[in-house]
Amino acid sequence: MVSANVWRSSWPPIVVTSIAVAAILVFNDTSVTDLLLFVAYCGLIVAPPGIFVWRSLLQQIRATGRGAPTWLEDLSMGTIVGFGLQLPVYLVGLVIGFPYLVLVLPVATLGALFTPFGRRIWSLQTERFDYRGSWVISGTIIYAVYWLANRVFVSSPINLPASRTPRLDETFHLALMGELSHQFPPQFPYVEGITLDYHWFVHAQLATMRWITGIDGTLLIRQLLPVMLVVLIVTGLASVAKRLTRRTSAAVVAPVLLFAAGGFQLYSTDFAVRVITEPVMSARFVSSPSQSYGVMMSLPALLLIMEILRPKKRNHPLTWVALALSLLALSGSKATFIPIFLCGAIGVVLFRLLVERRIDRTALALGAMLIATALFAQFVLFGGNSGAMAFDPGRSVTEALRRQSVEATPLSHVLMALAMLMGWLLYGAGAIGLVKRAKWRDPRALWMLAAITAALAVPFLLFRTGAIQYWFQRSAAELIVLLSVWGLALLLPKPLTRQVALRLSGVAVVSGFVAYLITLFVGSSYGKDGTASLAGLVLVVFVPAVLTLGFLIIRFVQRRRGKAPWPVLMLVTVLLGLGLNNVYILVGNMLQGQKPAGNSQIFPPGGESAAAYIRANSDPDDVVATNMHCLSPGNVPGDRACDNRHFWASAFSERRFVIEGWGYNPEAYENATEGEGLGDIKPPNPELIALNDAAFIDPSEETIGRLVEDHSVDWLFVGKDWPVDLAGLDALPDLVARRYENGNYVVYEVIDP
Repeated sequence: MVSANVWRSSWPPIVVTSIAVAAILVFNDTSVTDLLLFVAYCGLIVAPPGIFVWRSLLQQIRATGRGAPTWLEDLSMGTIVGFGLQLPVYLVGLVIGFPYLVLVLPVATLGALFTPFGRRIWSLQTERFDYRGSWVISGTIIYAVYWLANRVFVSSPINLPASRTPRLDETFHLALMGELSHQFPPQFPYVEGITLDYHWFVHAQLATMRWITGIDGTLLIRQLLPVMLVVLIVTGLASVAKRLTRRTSAAVVAPVLLFAAGGFQLYSTDFAVRVITEPVMSARFVSSPSQSYGVMMSLPALLLIMEILRPKKRNHPLTWVALALSLLALSGSKATFIPIFLCGAIGVVLFRLLVERRIDRTALALGAMLIATALFAQFVLFGGNSGAMAFDPGRSVTEALRRQSVEATPLSHVLMALAMLMGWLLYGAGAIGLVKRAKWRDPRALWMLAAITAALAVPFLLFRTGAIQYWFQRSAAELIVLLSVWGLALLLPKPLTRQVALRLSGVAVVSGFVAYLITLFVGSSYGKDGTASLAGLVLVVFVPAVLTLGFLIIRFVQRRRGKAPWPVLMLVTVLLGLGLNNVYILVGNMLQGQKPAGNSQIFPPGGESAAAYIRANSDPDDVVATNMHCLSPGNVPGDRACDNRHFWASAFSERRFVIEGWGYNPEAYENATEGEGLGDIKPPNPELIALNDAAFIDPSEETIGRLVEDHSVDWLFVGKDWPVDLAGLDALPDLVARRYENGNYVVYEVIDP
């Protein structure tokens, strides 16, 4: 008989979550063996060292009673820190030729159990986490994973039919993972000599996962990594909210806001809008692993910044050490977080100096640490590359109108700008509570307000081909959520009874349904002239404004009549509930049988097999040349129609190429012109392409010899549909020899002289 204490613990929701997530993955063709290997890797290799280090560095804040960490905080933050610990150890192992070096971390952690210090760290007490909150967190994780399965996994199944290939961006990430599986320092593997000035930490982590588990990289990128990120972001964000507010209610609302509510949209049932406000739960959660990984890696830093800025608190030196390590782990995960964190610190310093006429030494120290981290990231990891963003006020608004097929007029510009702001700011409706309870001058609130302001301002001031400026807004989503739930927690009654919680939940659910009905109305009348889309922008801006105005009028009338006015909490609940529109969109699409479009074929069949032959029969240091540069065989490099995002050959061969494609690298961005997409940019080095292609179009001892001499080429990967003289290559048996052929590809090995 199971005791009542077990049912009133967090174990039942943990078990239910584990079974549900495993069932979703297995139903989507993840093998049980791979799933167990991945769970063992996370639970035995990653988590124990991270938890041990996290507890060691933060033992000074483990007071008995109020404020002590919960088991959820230790588990989530410790596991995230475990990934941060793995990275430098893996890179050292890669340099010395032993990528399994990361296994010393769990071994060392196990060994620590035999020391007094280790036993003391593992015996530190933690607080319980309310089991009712655990059920809400469980539901949030299951919802998010099911969302991924329903909207993303189904469009890119593990077992793709022959008529389909992996998505284009997936091949890019596979190429970087392959590079970091064998080479350090890393380069862009598909174009020679360009340093990988990119946030590549997630690709190194993927390489580590594959070395340790042996799981195929495609499965890791498509399913296992996104699911792991969901679990750790949900539990990690809940932990930050709990420590910030000291309330379980805030801990469970924060992940719901981030994953279930998302960006407020009243004009589209398409989750992949890619402009204005994009929900966290979009196809980009999988297609851009650096962003999702960056969100996860930012959470320990967020928690520690909140602790350091907590008023009337002396910070132990180890807390600063923990923050420094967390920021370093974040620095190469996503380039957008450190700059907005720095703006937050600068905002606190300036407010204290200009308004309160005093110097905030803690904020100054935090700013100095963030400046050092930003300089490290900019000049060591990103090679001083600015991302080619230019100061171009209003350009993002104009591009957003173009993408939404709305005529650019002064009115539409104003509406679009307001809609872009409103979509994000409604996340933060709960911040009203900070103003009402006079907590907005708290340094933690000031830091978040300054960071959010900077992040939201970037797209209105800066622009770059590929819309990189929007990543700053997306990176502020968790800050907006935290600020919102903090204010919400101040408005909620203490204690929060079940009756009040259910009533507020009902109000939010109804609010979301009304938003969904408006979305359906706008979508049903959408026309090519863009009028319905313009109407949608109007609704995005005015629905929240009308709701707020109506609430204030009713509240004013109630006061005049001597009645108890509606609490501000009611307005906050209605505004936050509008974001639940996204949940209804998911349910509506399911009931209508709408499925996302599957990925198409981006290269002729047989490409993966030919690339796999090179991988299996070559050395990791071997260099490959190919005649394939444009995604479409009929295009020529330099033409506007040439899509330069040809990454798949380096992705599946895991070898460096003289030049395959040239997309997504800083040298290409410098060639971008007005109106060009990322795939349209012309090659930055046409001389290299000419030298490379001469060996295929006009093969001879001279052309091949020069390619081999100048670029140490060991293999030729030939696409038959691209320009090539196969007979000419076969006529040079002393230079190259056919090693593999299928219907669309030929692989030649260069003969050593």
